[in-house]
Amino acid sequence: MSELKPCPFCGSCDVDAEGVLGDDGETGPQCMSCGATTCSVEGWNRRTPSEGMALVPREITAESGHKAGMLGDFVETIEDCCPECGGSGWDDGEDCEVCEGRGGWYRKVAVEWTTIKAIHRRVIEIAEEVPS
Repeated sequence: MSELKPCPFCGSCDVDAEGVLGDDGETGPQCMSCGATTCSVEGWNRRTPSEGMALVPREITAESGHKAGMLGDFVETIEDCCPECGGSGWDDGEDCEVCEGRGGWYRKVAVEWTTIKAIHRRVIEIAEEVPS
């Protein structure tokens, strides 16, 4: 068996040559630090995915640096309704003093880390369901 190169994602040398068991019963390398996997030592060492594909770890973690790398990258816009006028923009026939007649306001909120991980996990699940 050829020698395994370090993980192409996190650089760890803690790689188990038979760490992942595929649906076909075959084993393949798995990084014990970040969870990256592939089906063969040759594929692991080649580090070049098929056209249109990308090598990504199954799980993203704070420990592997993914959380710090993504902080602030994903935001969503939330609309808040004015509590004074109930969103109408009017208060006693005049523009509401709190929202200045807008009925509310928008604010950007960072997407939670647990949500980012759940989206990533689902992308991996769907990718693994698609026949190659």
